[in-house]
Amino acid sequence: MNEDVAFLEEQVDRHHAWFAESLPMIASENLISPLAREMLLIDFQDRYAEGLPGERYYQGNTYVDAVEIRVTELAKRLFRCRHADVRPISGTNANLAVLFALGEPGAVVSTVALS
Repeated sequence: MNEDVAFLEEQVDRHHAWFAESLPMIASENLISPLAREMLLIDFQDRYAEGLPGERYYQGNTYVDAVEIRVTELAKRLFRCRHADVRPISGTNANLAVLFALGEPGAVVSTVALS
């Protein structure tokens, strides 16, 4: 088992070294800041945090709520707006939201084939 763990760690290290010398041109593969990477080490992403701060469907989100409230306020300040929603959504849902918000009924949409 130690050999398997060592192999996995080596592959991860090689991957990080490779990306440190690369410029990813695919938005979903772009590099994140060291602070953002550090935030991924906490277990917030493993928590069910459905609903809004203080009105969650699951218990145990006290600190998730505090972070979401602060980050929402930061986003409103940054974008100079009255409302912001910082909850993550999938790329597909995000694309559909933009399409529905900016598209007109019957409009033609162009895309690059993935094959």
